[in-house]
Amino acid sequence: MAGGVRLIFPVEVTVKPIDKTETIQDSLAREPIRQVSRSTDILIDAQVQWQSSDQPRAGEGGPMEDDRTYLVFLIDDLETKGYTPARGDKVLIPRRALPDAEVYLDGGFEPAGHKAGQANLLLCFWQDRQPTKLD
Repeated sequence: MAGGVRLIFPVEVTVKPIDKTETIQDSLAREPIRQVSRSTDILIDAQVQWQSSDQPRAGEGGPMEDDRTYLVFLIDDLETKGYTPARGDKVLIPRRALPDAEVYLDGGFEPAGHKAGQANLLLCFWQDRQPTKLD
């Protein structure tokens, strides 16, 4: 266990990591030409933080969505599974009596849960649509 740090209400999520070596990309636009290839599924515990409001905020350039939805992983669990989260990875989050939520990591990663100067948690921000750019 990560120095006594643990997840609150963890759920087992299925991660479908992007396999950039098998994905055909347009070299100029740096985006996939066809369907993105994915490597082997990874089952791992995560804590899910859902967006607190479905209402966008008013901004100078129009409505702005609050993108504070994220998954929390124990860094020890990530290292044990040999998984490094990356932009565009698909995650299936189980929900009671509903289909699994299909979300995509958007590239926002923040270490958290610091103890003795080391992070024990990793926040991985996500969206409900696949990012166009994978880099």
